[in-house]
Amino acid sequence: MFEHIVNIFEVLIFTFTLFSLCKEKRPGKGKYLASVIFFLFQFLFVTIVNMYSMTESVFTIVELLASFLYVSIISYDSIAYRFFICAIPYNITGIENTIQNTTFSYILFGKIDFYLLASQYRVFNVITSQLIHVVLFYFVVKIVRSTKFVVNDKNYFILGLLFFLCNFMTICFEAVACHFDNQDLFMLLGIYSTVLFIVLAIRLFILIHHHSIIQDKQQIQLDILRNQKVSNKKILEAQNNLYKLRHDMKHLIQVLNNPDIYNDKNAFKNTIEEYEDLVKNTVVPITTVSAPVNYVLNIKKEEAIRKGIDFTTTLNITHDINMEDSDIYLLLSNLLDNAIEHIGILKRIRVEMSDVGKMFKIKISNSIDHSVLNKDGTFINNSNDPEHGFGIKTIESILQKYDGFISYSEDSNQLIASVIIYN
Repeated sequence: MFEHIVNIFEVLIFTFTLFSLCKEKRPGKGKYLASVIFFLFQFLFVTIVNMYSMTESVFTIVELLASFLYVSIISYDSIAYRFFICAIPYNITGIENTIQNTTFSYILFGKIDFYLLASQYRVFNVITSQLIHVVLFYFVVKIVRSTKFVVNDKNYFILGLLFFLCNFMTICFEAVACHFDNQDLFMLLGIYSTVLFIVLAIRLFILIHHHSIIQDKQQIQLDILRNQKVSNKKILEAQNNLYKLRHDMKHLIQVLNNPDIYNDKNAFKNTIEEYEDLVKNTVVPITTVSAPVNYVLNIKKEEAIRKGIDFTTTLNITHDINMEDSDIYLLLSNLLDNAIEHIGILKRIRVEMSDVGKMFKIKISNSIDHSVLNKDGTFINNSNDPEHGFGIKTIESILQKYDGFISYSEDSNQLIASVIIYN
């Protein structure tokens, strides 16, 4: 009787977990009827298996196929996602059971003996296992359902295979630990499964890394488009301010021609300050033919101004730069970050960019208070500033990609970074 109750409970949480993991369920009541049929099949299957085997792990393939058929009937989810969610419950139970059985066995008997554990502590062991399964299934469903990032079908399929292989490795371990028949065969299959698991894990890591790079590039493109929109708005505002300033300058000249204003020092001072603020606050955004250049320079210019740095640019870019937008962004960001972070007391940055023939030149100079270069033109090692070294390596990596180079020099309390890239 106890075995039947356990089987009912176990199959019930399996069914409920698979039902909950399906994202796009089919309409109507057919999915509930399919759930009942799946529940009955699983209960009968597990009950029959338990009559002839201590563990049903070796029959996981049949259970996995039945689960896949069940979720295919009740949902519109992709084949890869269905395979992924079907592999989850069996992977969790397989790993948890193996860990629990080996741990309890070693603590209680000083050795791994599943038969001894089953004969003396089966009720306690089974109840503990089922309670742990409920908790694990709850958190798995919660995590999978609340996941916001997009996973493509290829990654879902690889994840499903990884879960299946992980469960299969626990099967092989149980077969060896419990001294099942064909022990050497299970040992060999376990080795092959481990190797394949490692290969798939590496493949998944590469795919995720590649997907992350694509997302970063898309985000940069989106930020550039947003910046263009903001810059266009600022250009219109600056243009209106310049028209207003031109009109007000006429008024200022008329006022200054009035000798009476010089007799009222406060009025004269207030008038000068008013126009001084107007000139200072009329900031025209940087615009070139290169959107990523505009994006980085405008952001870094605003950052420099907030820090009280005199930031000026001399730009002559007439052609598109033969670089990916993300690389232009990283190159200029790191160059300007270095200049801003290591600015001298004079707080001055000069940016010169031009394309001459087949060369694209960048020259960024920033004031410094003391020498930062060795005699060979390399930076003096500063262990307290590891990010500076990382930024330099990023710059060198990007330039290597485009057969470009960078050189550093010092001149009159200035650090000069000169970059040449061949278009």
